[in-house]
Formats: sequence, structure tokens, C-alpha cells
Amino acid sequence: MRRFRHGGADGASPAPSRSVVALVASGAVLGLLVALGAASLAWNLRQRQLQENGEDLARLSFVLAEQTEQSLQSITLLQRRILEEVRNGQIDTPEAFRQRFGSPAFNQALHDRIDGLPQINELGIVDNTGQLVNFSRGWPIPAVNVGDRDYFHRLSGEAAPPYVISRPMRSRSSGNWTIFLARRASAPDGTLLGLVLGAIELSSFEKLYSRIATEEGLAITLVRRDGVLLARFPARGEITGQAVGTAERFQQLLAGGEHSVTIQNSLIDDQSRLMAVQALPSYPMGINVSQTLHAALAEWRQEAAALALAVLLIEGGIAGMVVLGLRQLRAQGRLAEAWAERAEAGRAAALAELALAREREAAEREARLKDRRFARALDAMGQGLCMFDAAGRLLVHNATLHAMLQLPPEALQAGMPFEALEAALSRSTILRPGDAAALVAPLREASRGGRQGSFVWRWADGRSFAVTVQPATEEGSWLASFEEVTERLRAEQQILHMAQHDALTGLANRTLLHERLRQAAAAAAARGERCALLCLDLDHFKVVNDTLGHPVGDALLQEVARRLGCCVRDADTAARLGGDEFAVLQTGISQPGEVAQLAQRLIEELSRPYEIGGRQLALGVSIGSALAPEDGETGETLLRHADFALYSAKAEGRGRHRVFEPAMNTRMQARLALEAELRRALEEGEFHLLFQPLLSLPDRQVVGFEALLRWRHPRHGLMAPDSFIPLAEETGLIVPIGHWVLREACREMRRWPGHCRVAVNLSPVQLADGPALLRSVEDALAASGEPAGRLELEITESAMLRGTEEVLDTLRRLKERGVRLAMDDFGTGYSSLGYLRTFPFDKVKIDRSFVRDLPHDGESRAIVHAVIGLCGTLGLTVTAEGVETEEQLAQLQRENCSEVQGYLFGAPQPAEEALRLVRGAAARRQDGGAAGTAQVAGLAADEARA
Repeated sequence: MRRFRHGGADGASPAPSRSVVALVASGAVLGLLVALGAASLAWNLRQRQLQENGEDLARLSFVLAEQTEQSLQSITLLQRRILEEVRNGQIDTPEAFRQRFGSPAFNQALHDRIDGLPQINELGIVDNTGQLVNFSRGWPIPAVNVGDRDYFHRLSGEAAPPYVISRPMRSRSSGNWTIFLARRASAPDGTLLGLVLGAIELSSFEKLYSRIATEEGLAITLVRRDGVLLARFPARGEITGQAVGTAERFQQLLAGGEHSVTIQNSLIDDQSRLMAVQALPSYPMGINVSQTLHAALAEWRQEAAALALAVLLIEGGIAGMVVLGLRQLRAQGRLAEAWAERAEAGRAAALAELALAREREAAEREARLKDRRFARALDAMGQGLCMFDAAGRLLVHNATLHAMLQLPPEALQAGMPFEALEAALSRSTILRPGDAAALVAPLREASRGGRQGSFVWRWADGRSFAVTVQPATEEGSWLASFEEVTERLRAEQQILHMAQHDALTGLANRTLLHERLRQAAAAAAARGERCALLCLDLDHFKVVNDTLGHPVGDALLQEVARRLGCCVRDADTAARLGGDEFAVLQTGISQPGEVAQLAQRLIEELSRPYEIGGRQLALGVSIGSALAPEDGETGETLLRHADFALYSAKAEGRGRHRVFEPAMNTRMQARLALEAELRRALEEGEFHLLFQPLLSLPDRQVVGFEALLRWRHPRHGLMAPDSFIPLAEETGLIVPIGHWVLREACREMRRWPGHCRVAVNLSPVQLADGPALLRSVEDALAASGEPAGRLELEITESAMLRGTEEVLDTLRRLKERGVRLAMDDFGTGYSSLGYLRTFPFDKVKIDRSFVRDLPHDGESRAIVHAVIGLCGTLGLTVTAEGVETEEQLAQLQRENCSEVQGYLFGAPQPAEEALRLVRGAAARRQDGGAAGTAQVAGLAADEARA
């Protein structure tokens, strides 16, 4: 009997052993599959995180490269204009190059050309020896020589490249770290004339990069293609200007296409980084935007930690199930052994069964607890997650997804198909009608093909979410994740907006206008769709800006931009080109008259008074327009022709609109030719002075002359001032011309008797630069050796409108030096009486319009009487201009006028004739007394009639 039980036990033992092995093996395989699935999911999440961050870095590098390209293009455009002046001016020697571009007038032109281009720090001109002859920071020019710079050596050689971008170096004019874009200026025979330099300080790049690179581990680097580091944030000043890699290394980084993303160890800080490199299209430079892998994978590590926790919970559940199975097997073994031994009674068997049931219940409770822990881990994740099986049924989802979709907790249930899911989503309060079907469609498509993909979905409340679909296991299940990307997209849009819009007004900038103009012009040429470009220039804005300051000017520009935006349609583009220049691109034009209607509306709206800071200000606007395709088929042509029309509108008196005409091109070419001839006239000695006598009353003695400028043109003959002075003022040439007039007038004055003065007219442009005017006056007086009291400067009221405080300071300094000051054309301005009280004048000249009507116009007589009386009270001399008849003279004598001037006494005459007049008058005055005085007046009158 004992042998039978032993044999039975031995015969039953292999079955439990095989069950134990099978159970343990099944648990191990299931645990391994879960671990492999979790590892695959973690790896895919990591790759997706790197891909998204790489795309962000690539977009940022592209925007920064575009902005750097625009800055360098601005310098290139200005340099090419200067080189074009070299070619058009037929400059063929270094000496001619220095004379042409070393003048104060060209210094002002350099300053004006970079005005409104904050990305350019300075423009400079160096001669063939490396000596700095002009630069935009001011006048006079410091003694700086760049002959030892590497870019000078490269561009001065025989096989010189078209341009050179230098290593970072300290500027010898400003002392700041700077890179230079240098271009060679050559004579027609190839001789080196000099270089044209454009400078950008590295601090401007670093400030921009510091505002952008706010994320952890982010670095932005500007590098030349040969590996030289130009600028970086975070800054590494000790390696700025050094090669941080070979040229081949950077060529490999750029070999991936328009922009490439790689993972490499940084040559600067030796950290493993995710890098996006963008080459500049037109320059041998690149933008490297990188982020340390540690920072780039920060979000992934959080996701991986949550996933690892979930895997541990699942593995624990599997282990618990295996342990429960082993316990069941052991219990079955004990039961079998008890049966084989027949030693246990029925009570013992019942107790064993009860214990087994309790153990099973405890294991089930433990499994349910682990399931709840796994659900809590999923709910704690920052992303919304849902998993589907191969048939498209919902397997699992987390609470984050409920919160994102604003669904009640029972809306999503495990096992529901896509149809039920779509019905549940339609109950969301943040999805628009039709959004539920559109959102389920890509999920349904993913279940059919099993392909990985992602898309961005915008909720009705304005938030944006990135939806990613990817396979989860080999059994066909797949996972969908929802991540909010609203702030990231908003940052990208903000960077793009900053690159395409004016920071002050919010209008489109020149870059965006050129792009839309190119598109509109192409549409006009291809499909016959008309468009028009209107260029606007604010009249009298500089007076407001100089007088009231830049804060008021900025506020005024913002209000102009607001009104401009109210006048255009949504399909049109309003842009600020810089300074007080604006433009409007009008599209969808059916009739040309629509352009004139818009221009008139803009003139009326922008000319209304402005209320800025408690002041009421008045502006005007001049507009020039060009229509495509009639006036040009490309954006560049359309912009150039609109500029021609704008210039014509300003020349005709401002405050009006002019449409481009082909003749404007001819007039503009003629104006450019006249400007070139005007520049050459001073060097060729084509200017000369005429002198008109000033007589005192009642003795009619010659007390001085007014110097009047004339141009003896080689082809056009003698030209009056009104035919060239406005152009000289506009181009800044009036400054060197005015300097010549002062020196020449003082030189001639030295030949006259000591009581004779010379009067010289000042331009508002000269008066605007007080220090330069003071130097010019001092140089002229020093060269003549005459006292300052013999020089009289005539100033019009329009000149005093250019900033009262600055003008008053300049006039006071002239007065302190002993120079006499006269207000010219009195009565034709806006605030003449106020000027007499405010400014230190010695003389007032009554405008000829009042003298002309004096004998027969009671109002003119009243005005002249009042002016002479007021000036007598203030102790000022009064000169009446334009006296041509004895009747006018008699009336002025009755009013006790101090001095007279006009054709009754003498026309403007050459210097030698003026000298004979004063010498003859002096001789006759000594010989004949009063009779000689009368003869002087008679002689002057005879010369006037002649």
C-alpha cells in the first residue's frame, strides 16, 4: 500500500514541474515584450523630441540668416551706389577719388544714407594707402589708417575678390569689436582707388541673440565658412575672431541642403549638441543655432520616467500573476499529495480550499491595485494619450486627454469603435461643428495603414495641439498623443513678425513690401491683374522731429501709421520704408482712377491736424504712384518709377499726388546730370559772385554790398540761383558752396574802404549745422584779416523754423564773435515779430513785395511804417529791398528808412565794377561833399539802367 502511494506520487510529479516551467516562461516572455514595447516607445519619443527641437532650431536659424542677409544686403546696396558714383563720375586717379569722397558734403551724404538703417553702424571710405578719408560717424575725419588690415591686403592685390568679410577686430574709429564688409573701388584701367567699408558691431548681433536664446542650453553662433567665429551668444570673447573649426568641417555641416540639423560635439564648449546650420545665400557665412542634448531631451526624460514607472507597474502585475499561478500549482501539488497519501480528511481539504480562495482574492486585489497605479501614472502625464487595437477600438486613455477635450469622465470608454468615439468628441465644448469628424479621420487612416504621422490642430478656444500617431506593438495596436504647442507656435510667429514688420509702427517693413510687391508684379505680368505702388513722404516732419524731439516724432509716426491703415483695404499692404517714408501696395485694381481716389483719401486723412502730447501739429504728404503692368513689370521697376513720381510731386510744391510718366525718367536723369555738374562746378571754378550796393539814407552813401551767387555753366551760360540752389540744398552741396561764398566775399571786402560791409545769404541747411557754420565764418574772416563787424549774414524766417533752440544758440555765438545778423525777407514768414524779440538781429530787410506796392497801397504803407517804427524802438537798422523808382524812395525817406537797395541805385555787378564804384564814391565824397554824394547815387542809377 505504501509502495502504491509512492509510485502514484512519483507518477504525478512531472506534470506540476512542467506547469511551473511553462508559467514562469510565459511570464518572462510577457515581461520581455512589455519591456521591449516600452523601450521602442521611449526611443520613438526621443527621436520625435529631437526632430521637433531640430525643426525649431532650423526655423530659427533660417530667420536669423535672413535677417543677417538683409543687413549685409543693405551695406552692399550702399557700397554699390558709391561704386556706381565712381564709375559715372569717371574717377580714374587716387587723388580724384580722395577729393570726390573726402568732402564735408559727402560726409553728410554718408550719414543720410545710413539714416534709418540701425543694423549698419558706419560707412567708411579709405584711399589706396589705407588712410580713412571719410566716414559716416561725423566730421572732421580722424587720422586712421587701415593699411595693415587683412581685408586691405586681400583687396589691394592684383587678383582681388569682389569683396571681403573681415575677422572681428576692434574698430579704430569707435574702439568696438566690429566686422567689416569691404569692397574695392578701381579705376577703368584697374588701378586701386580705395575701399568702401561697411561696419557692423558684434554687439548688435549679440544683443539680438540674447533676446532670442532664452531657453536652457541654447546657443547662437555667426561663423564664416572658413571656420572663423564672428559672434556668439552666450559670448565667448576669448575665441571671437579665431578659427573654431576647419573650412571642410563647416562645408560638411552645410551639405545637408538649404539648412541641416546634426548632433555633434561642439568645438567651443565640447558639449554634445543638436545643431541647425543655415548658410547665407549671398555671403560666405552661416548661422549655427544649437542646444545641448541634455536641454533638448528634458521633456523626453520626463516622459521616459513616466513610461518607466508604468512599465514597472505592469511588470509588477505580471510578476504577481506568475506568483499567484505558482501558488496555485503548489496548492494543487499539496492537494494531490494529500490525496495520494490519503492522510488528510475532508475537513483538511475544505480548509485548504478556503485558504486557496483567500489567496486568489488577495492576488486579484493586488492586481487591481496595480492597475489603478498604472492609470494614475498615465493620468499624471502632461500629454493626452490614447491607445487603439488593430481593429480601431479604444484600449486605454488618460485623464489629461479628457481635460484637453473638455469631456465628461464617462464620455470615453474602453472598447468603443471610431463611430462611438466621433459621437463622444462631438459633445466637447471646444470643438467646432465638423471638428470631431475631421479629428477622427487621420486616426482612422492610421489604423488602416499603421503609418506614423503628426499634424497640428487648432481648438475653438485658440489653443493649438500637436497630434502624433505611431505604432505601439507588433500586434497592430497604435498610440495617439496630444501635446499643446500654443506658446511655441506663438513664439515662432512673433519672430517671423519681427523680421517682416517695422518695430515702431507695426506696419510691414521694406522686406515684406518687396516680397508682396514681387508677387503682385508677377501676377500683373502673368494674369493681367493690375496693382499700384504709392510712395508717400511726409511734408515738414523733420521740422517737428528736430524742434520737439524724437519722442514726439515717434508718436506722430505711430498716428500716421494708424490713419494709413484705416485708409487701405485688407488686401492692400501699408509699409514704412524708413524715417518719414511710407508706401502702399494697392491690388485688385479694375480702373486706374482707383489709384487717384486712394491717393486723395490719403492726402486728406494724413493732412488733418494731429494732437500729440497736448500739442496740435500739422503735416502734409506728397505721393507718387506707378501702375503695373503699364509702368513696370517688376517690383524694382515699379518702386523706382513711384519714387520718380514722388520726387515730381515734391518739386511741384508738396501736398499733392503725381502719377508716373515716362518723361519723369528723363527729368530725373537730367536732375542727376545737373547734380553731377554741380559737384564739378565748385572744383572747376564755375561759380562767381556779383555785388549789389547798399546805400544809407538820407545821404545816399554806399555802405556795403550784398554778395549774390551765379553759376557760369559751360553749356547753359549764366544760371540764376533759383535754378540750382534748391538742388544744392537737397544734396548737401550748399555747405561747401556756402563756405566758398563766405571766403570769396570776405576776400573781395578786403579791397573796399573800411566803412563798407559785405552781406552774405545763409541757407537753412548751413544754419542747421551750427558748429560747421561757425568754423566756416571763422576761416573766412581769418583768411581776409578783416574784423568780424564788416561781415553781415542774412537769414530768412524759413531757416529759423528748423529748430528754434539750436538756431538761437548758433546766432548767439556768431553775435559774440562780432558778426552782424540781418533778417531777410521780413514779413513773408509766420512769426516775424516774435523773432525780433527772440533772436539777436542787427538789421531787418523789408521784403520787396511791400516796397513794390508802397506808392499806391495803403496796407503796404501801414506795414512799412509799423516795421520801421518798431525797429527804431528796438535799435535795429532797416533796409528796404527792391527800390526801383524815385516815388518809392521818397516814401521811404519820409518814413525815415535807414538803408535802401535796388535797381534804382545799382544792379548786381562784378567785383571790379563794385570796387570802382566805392572808390569813385569815396573820391567824390572827399572832393564835393554833398554834391559828391548825389553823384554817387546818380552813377549807381546809371549803371542799373545800363
